[in-house]
Amino acid sequence: MTEPSSPAAARLRQPRWLDGRLVVGVLLILTSIVVGANVVRAADKSVLVWKTARALPVGITLADDDVVAARVRLFGVDQARYLDATRGARPTGRLLSRDIGSGELLPAAALAAEGETTPTRLVTVPIARSHAVGGRLRRGDRVDVIATFRISAQVSQTRAILKAALIEEIVEEDEGFGGGDGYAVTLKVAPAQALLLASALQTAELDLLLVQAAGDSIGDVGDQPISGGPTRDGASDPSPTPAAR
Repeated sequence: MTEPSSPAAARLRQPRWLDGRLVVGVLLILTSIVVGANVVRAADKSVLVWKTARALPVGITLADDDVVAARVRLFGVDQARYLDATRGARPTGRLLSRDIGSGELLPAAALAAEGETTPTRLVTVPIARSHAVGGRLRRGDRVDVIATFRISAQVSQTRAILKAALIEEIVEEDEGFGGGDGYAVTLKVAPAQALLLASALQTAELDLLLVQAAGDSIGDVGDQPISGGPTRDGASDPSPTPAAR
């Protein structure tokens, strides 16, 4: 009897990088990635706008760190109400025409137009922290400016010369004013108030009172001058005037 012949052994072919099935698989994966990205992009209706980094009061001039870019979802007319952060520079130097809360989107209507602004003056008040709420004042706060004038060797007079003045800037000082205890507070005031404040800087001892948001909101500490004992310095007030409004 003869033995049956063995079938020829099948030889494995060496794999090729250009295998058709591999190419088709890679193309399918790439296509699905591109299609998925386009679907997500089409569904994303968010836009980049400016929002406030902190609560800002009416009348303050915007600084670089007052606003940050935020991506939010806006539709229709709402999108046109807010400042687009993808176009142009930050709204630095623009004046706020109303109060803006912390984290609030910055509407274009909250920026005062060039012709709508009223004349103001910036006056810097060097003052010790012990006379400025212990150094707790911050940019954007409102303060009453209290001046104590020396009338004679035994009599002084204290009165409010400014009410609810806006703090535009604070310069911290490690040394200098008050032997290291002081700093410089820049106030934004009306032109007539600037003259009164500049005079008081030379002739009186000043205190800054923080106007609390939960208080009277207008800093009404009264207009009646208070007479008392001598002040701690030799300042004089040759012609006392009523408190400025």
